[in-house]
Amino acid sequence: MDVSVSLEGLEELNKSLVKLAKSLPPAKVEPILLDGAQTIADAAREKAPQGPTGNLKKGCIAKLLRRHGDQPRLALAGVNYNVAPHMHFIEKGTIKMAARPFFRPAWDANKGPVLEEIKDKLLDEIMEAARK
Repeated sequence: MDVSVSLEGLEELNKSLVKLAKSLPPAKVEPILLDGAQTIADAAREKAPQGPTGNLKKGCIAKLLRRHGDQPRLALAGVNYNVAPHMHFIEKGTIKMAARPFFRPAWDANKGPVLEEIKDKLLDEIMEAARK
């Protein structure tokens, strides 16, 4: 028994979904992105070596960048160099000190789950917008 299936309108559906995704207001997108960045920063804080001041752990942050036009602000996880200016010495090592990476391992261990969570939450927002 031969069965054939033909789907029409997939290109139009894809264009509509892209348009719908772009129409999400920044206020809906930015908290989702910041949550993901915070997860990475928290993981880096847990992995950071504890020094006498604790500044390396305190310096692990997540923040939203400046908005450009009407696009949502990007979120980033990083280390505040005003708090922990020595971060790169710990992460990469020096001639006199072996590297003790903590930020890259935090990213590597969490990027997949964080990106999936962002994708799922954005899809939820798109589906909610589509129902309106």
